[in-house]
Amino acid sequence: SDVYKRQPFTSTTGVCETGQFSGTTGCEACHGTCKRCTDNAETDCTHCKLGRFPGTGTDAGKCMTCKEGSNCGSCLDGDGCTSCPSGYKFNADGTACESTGSGFGGYIFSGAAVLNSLL
Repeated sequence: SDVYKRQPFTSTTGVCETGQFSGTTGCEACHGTCKRCTDNAETDCTHCKLGRFPGTGTDAGKCMTCKEGSNCGSCLDGDGCTSCPSGYKFNADGTACESTGSGFGGYIFSGAAVLNSLL
């Protein structure tokens, strides 16, 4: 998507939106794996999108994918989640995220009266 490419600065401070960096002609799009970046190459990420983590060593600057099928919101490496996105919770062993199945965007309600009022 070229939605963010070459957009003008978005404020009087010259700060670009998330997913953009300040290029020579205005705000330009980061690589698709980056949430924030210094340029548009895969190795220019400073913050990663959900489900990715910062690479190290030869992968420095890249956003690596969390463990396949883990549904992580964030992770420190490819082996386990550190957070779950809205509508998900940690599984029993805490290594992946599973749907809450609640249909309420991840909110957990306590008490039968509250639950019954929602049905």
